[in-house]
Amino acid sequence: MRLLWFGDYYDGPVSGMASYDGHECWFAAVWDKRAGNWTDRPRLYVLHQLTDGQRAAEWDRHRSFAARVGGPGVGYEEWPPEQQPDHLDAPVIGWFAGK
Repeated sequence: MRLLWFGDYYDGPVSGMASYDGHECWFAAVWDKRAGNWTDRPRLYVLHQLTDGQRAAEWDRHRSFAARVGGPGVGYEEWPPEQQPDHLDAPVIGWFAGK
């Protein structure tokens, strides 16, 4: 498993695109309801299978963001993560823990 890029970041990647078993998929950090934050130490993630259309749309969004702002960490006013698809309803294909 390899992270390709992230679409949201808060003290570590929250969501984005990953390569797993030869496929590009969406990863999303697991929300800890009791703590009111994402899991931590290590942060846990779920891998979601995307359709070809979802994958293409995410790459288009990522390229547009990178071309406009030059990379991650700036420009969230124009592309707020909470207004982007989260793909949490996509089929789960795996789990992993961050460092």
